[in-house]
Amino acid sequence: MRGVRARLILWNVLAIGLILAAMALMLRAHLRQNAVLEVDNELRAEVELARVTSKSSGMHGGLLHLPVGASSVVDKPVGGHKRALPIPTQDNSAGDITLEAGASMPKLIPVPLIGAPIFAPLDTDGYRKAATGIHWAADFQLNGRPFRSNSMPVIVNGRVAAVAQAVRSMEPTEAMLRRFDAALLPLLPVALLVAAGAGTVLVAGAMRPLRILTDSARSLEPDERLPIVGRDEFADLAVAFNAAYDRTSRAMARQERALRQLERFTGDAGHELRTPLAVIKGSVSRLLAKKLLGTDERSTLEDVNRAADRMARLISDLLFLARQDAGSLAVPLQPVDLQDLIETALEALSPDDRCSIGLRVDPDLSVLGDPAMLERGIANLVANARSYARTRVCVDATGDGKRIELTISDDGEGIAPEHLPRLGERFYRPEASRSRKSGGVGLGLAITKGIIEAHGGEMEIRSEVGVGTAVLVRLPATRSPGGCPAVP
Repeated sequence: MRGVRARLILWNVLAIGLILAAMALMLRAHLRQNAVLEVDNELRAEVELARVTSKSSGMHGGLLHLPVGASSVVDKPVGGHKRALPIPTQDNSAGDITLEAGASMPKLIPVPLIGAPIFAPLDTDGYRKAATGIHWAADFQLNGRPFRSNSMPVIVNGRVAAVAQAVRSMEPTEAMLRRFDAALLPLLPVALLVAAGAGTVLVAGAMRPLRILTDSARSLEPDERLPIVGRDEFADLAVAFNAAYDRTSRAMARQERALRQLERFTGDAGHELRTPLAVIKGSVSRLLAKKLLGTDERSTLEDVNRAADRMARLISDLLFLARQDAGSLAVPLQPVDLQDLIETALEALSPDDRCSIGLRVDPDLSVLGDPAMLERGIANLVANARSYARTRVCVDATGDGKRIELTISDDGEGIAPEHLPRLGERFYRPEASRSRKSGGVGLGLAITKGIIEAHGGEMEIRSEVGVGTAVLVRLPATRSPGGCPAVP
């Protein structure tokens, strides 16, 4: 399982896992919120049972009053439901607070806090908040155990005189949440496995039309089209593909017809041009053989003769390319000694004192192919390198028993990088003016490339501006005639 199918299943499992985790967290948070709300309601009910009076209200009959500044306080309710705590007043007169509560009384802490231990709040932060007049409910830790407090300010004569604080342990709530976690966590892997199985089945069913399209496309014949299954997006894809295939087939058919017509035209034109060209060459040669020609007439005839030679080479190249395109380029295979082949190709070149040619060939190198075609390809490369070299062309050939590498390099001005990918195209010249000056029309590299590929090789061109150009030809090696077998 790979590709889009695997990614869809993975995303399905991840999405369901995230949804389940989010739902579990939300449910847990909701449970805790409800539990905390219930505790808060109980604590609030306790602190709201407190009813505070003072001496000046006249409601202190029958109560035990302690003087202001006393060091002790009654910690049991007088009469079963009341407890009096002393507080200082702003005019330092004696006063007390009377707390009336039910059976479960909150802790009453005066403000400001008296130093007696009995007045120490359990939730210090809650006491401080309530001392400022805020009704405060929050969680806190006491000796490493979770508690929740509800602190309410007790206001007497317009100021906070005390804080009524009720505290409840949260351990039962935490225990309930731990039981919830223990029950839910084992269910998550099971849910993910179920989601993975269901996702696999659903994705397999959804991807089935695509699998049918893929299998059909692999075995598609030119006159066949993809099957259209259903009415979903895959069916639309098959319809669009079939339409594109029809357009491509029609375009390729038109291109093939045009190519065949061009091949026939090239072959026919080449053959037809050979006859008048032969007549021109013969006539010019007879005229040049006469000794009574003037200087101007002889110069003109020599120009015509050179133009006829150039046209003959062009016709020969076009006929060669036409045979190559038609697939009728026969390559008779026979072992050819590489050094003899290169030397023969160099001897066929016209002499040029301006540029020297260096030759270095490893011994006993041999290729399997047509000597005439290989000679023509090598001659084209050397002639091209010599046309652009400053002083020297180097021809190096090495082999490792399986492959021969022939490198033809020059010390010319090089070729710009943007031209390198197009070298070998027909009639393409990086610098047209210089190519015409050297007599080239842009077919030499195309012909050489076709010859090398017909022999199972490849050609690579490397160049650096200001340094030179090197053409690397790789050909399969074979046994050298009269020599030893190539070592694998």
